[in-house]
Amino acid sequence: MIRILSSALVALGLLVAAPLTANAKDNRPLEEWIEDLTRQGMDRLERALEGLERGLDRIPRYGPPEVTPEGDIIIPRREWPKRKDPEELPDVVET
Repeated sequence: MIRILSSALVALGLLVAAPLTANAKDNRPLEEWIEDLTRQGMDRLERALEGLERGLDRIPRYGPPEVTPEGDIIIPRREWPKRKDPEELPDVVET
C-alpha cells in the first residue's frame, strides 16, 4: 500500500513539474499562469486519485483467520463496503 501511494506521489510530482518547464517562456501574467497551472495540477490529481480508488477496489479484502476443530485454517473473503453516491452525501457548509 505504501509503495502504491509513494509511486502515485512521485508520478504526481512529475506531472506537475512538466508544465513548469513548458510554460517558462510564456508571457502571460503570473497570476493567470499560476491559476492555469493549479487547475491543471488539480485535474491531474483528481484523475490520479480516481485511478488509485479503482485500483484499491480491485484488491480483495479478507477477514481474520479461523481455525476449525479439525485444524483447518479458513481465511474468509469479505466484500468492500459499498460507497455512497456523491449526490447522496450532505453538502459541506463552510464557515
